[in-house]
Amino acid sequence: MKLEEKNLIVKRAYKSVYKCDDCIVKVFNEGHPKSDVFNEALNTARVEETGLDIPKVKEVTQIDRKWAIAIEYKTGKTLEDMMESDMKNLEKYMEETRPDIVVVMYHDQGHIPLKTVGFVYDREKQEWKAVEGVNVTLGLPIIRASVDHGTDFYHAGKGNGNERSLANAIAYAASFCRSKS
Repeated sequence: MKLEEKNLIVKRAYKSVYKCDDCIVKVFNEGHPKSDVFNEALNTARVEETGLDIPKVKEVTQIDRKWAIAIEYKTGKTLEDMMESDMKNLEKYMEETRPDIVVVMYHDQGHIPLKTVGFVYDREKQEWKAVEGVNVTLGLPIIRASVDHGTDFYHAGKGNGNERSLANAIAYAASFCRSKS
């Protein structure tokens, strides 16, 4: 894989994404947790197995001591492209794609739809702020509701975290308690 600066698609705080031959390569910064890289590849593979027509994982590898995921390149417009070309309908697109509930068999399967529409993006600061998802486990003899986004290593220890998902989880658990009595 030959990664060239001219083929850089996007650069984020923890990764750079390149168009490379017939694939897209996400190269994570040195020191980015290996487990996060493999978890992203695993989550993508789980979505592939549902039969959805998404770019498939080709390989997980290291490039210059940095972890990388290579996925198929698919032509077409992304949701971001469509929203940017029609900014006046941004909220409409978000509302049309935001489900009220997602039912999955495994916790991680719920991350895909949550992370697709659940994150709050601050366009002015050009950064992701928060996620509002709540994980509720059904069929237990106890009420279980928790945040549904995993560890946020990007914000950890910086004093700029957001408690919105935790507050939502507590509110859901409290509402379940009220409905049981």
